[in-house]
Amino acid sequence: MAKKDRWFLPTNTDNFKMMVAQGLITSPDGFSPEKYYQDELQNYPGFIPLFRNTIPGKTLKLIVSEQPGMIACLIEIDLSKITGTINTQKGDSVAIQEIQDDLILLPAPLPLSVIKQIIFASEKYKKELLNEQQLSSNFILADLKLQSSKADQKLFKANEQLDISGGNNDSKEHNNPLNIDYQKTYAFGGLLGNLFYFSKNGGLSNDIYKAFSTSDKQDSIKNADELCIYQYFYQNNGEGDLLYLMYQRLIEKTINGSDFKNNIIELLESNDWDEKLKKRTLELSQKLRDFENNDTSISNKFCMAEKSLERLLLMLFHRDSSEGLIEYQLDLFTEDDYVLFALLFGIRDKFIKIPEFIRAYQDLQNFLSFKMAEYAHSSNNSSIKFLDIKPPKTMQELLRTAKIKKQVVEKLALKTCVRTIISGDYKCEKGKNIYQGFIEPKYEIIEDEYFKTMSKKKIDAALYNQLERLK
Repeated sequence: MAKKDRWFLPTNTDNFKMMVAQGLITSPDGFSPEKYYQDELQNYPGFIPLFRNTIPGKTLKLIVSEQPGMIACLIEIDLSKITGTINTQKGDSVAIQEIQDDLILLPAPLPLSVIKQIIFASEKYKKELLNEQQLSSNFILADLKLQSSKADQKLFKANEQLDISGGNNDSKEHNNPLNIDYQKTYAFGGLLGNLFYFSKNGGLSNDIYKAFSTSDKQDSIKNADELCIYQYFYQNNGEGDLLYLMYQRLIEKTINGSDFKNNIIELLESNDWDEKLKKRTLELSQKLRDFENNDTSISNKFCMAEKSLERLLLMLFHRDSSEGLIEYQLDLFTEDDYVLFALLFGIRDKFIKIPEFIRAYQDLQNFLSFKMAEYAHSSNNSSIKFLDIKPPKTMQELLRTAKIKKQVVEKLALKTCVRTIISGDYKCEKGKNIYQGFIEPKYEIIEDEYFKTMSKKKIDAALYNQLERLK
């Protein structure tokens, strides 16, 4: 029986760590410029080059050439998790199942979920990478598998006869790459990560997270501010609406700006606003300028903010990260407020700054990576599809799972948020209600009490993973 072909992306551990941190396998334009180190990605702009079974000698030298002490690794890709039309070194477009060449080009980006394993030339290098997790807040291997068997170590013996490295930068040779807006894609991942966490707050938050996870749920979003953000990422069709215009410009400045506070002030004070908005934007700008410069307490400023957008901007100026947002609570905030905060903080932080304790939730990192890759390809009408992966359970879903509901309530200390309803005829004997036959009680969440409790409760990865295993 012929051995099954294996497909590898040769790179170095520095690039691999960045791929995990950013949540996608991308071409160099998906990296921060100072975070990318030479490998074959630079020779095939817009594509992910995969070698069949062996690696060219030139490639093995290239991937560790930029700095002394760099470590080579091979990312093995599972093509069974990808469908669609791809390119070959000869310039042909073929279905993935019809590959015949030693090098294929997959349109970037790819999700982490298509990684079969990461292979090292020695056990030492493998252990070094495992240890590096302890030093980073955004390099989390989760369920990614590292491998350094004796058989696989032979892959690092150069195939000098295979000389197809170097690529051809002529787009006519490999067809045009997709036009990926990576900053918007990463912002989408950060948004989804925050929404997943805040979905713990109640049914409304859970429904908004579910809606943003797909492109055809606009009708399920009732809040105008949240709908503007949804339209920006999916339809981009609210140009005539003044609130949408406000959010469109705010989001774009948030995604692409480097100095958030000054960028927002400049945006609000620019002269190109519609006359109907100019007075309002100047008022918002002044409130933000005064935010930390007078004797009124921060909580009172939030109390005086009448509109959702104003409270959102105040919070964006008050806290500089999603983790900081999670640590700050006021009783006056509604469930919709927290949803809106989660959306814009996720957009500003992007996937790479999702708090470590959230990224470590079981299966979440892979799922968010999958959704980002799916979003990037669908936004470009790409033919590439990825095998669906099972989404992690939200806290609301765990609470609705009948067989573990009681355990979840107990572990989260939510007994004051639950009431028990027993229906049926009964008679009272010696202070006891006696029912005829078998009566199953019904447990209901008291929504207001639940929100008050859960909005102030931090759910770390250890607790979430413990609850997730109950199912």
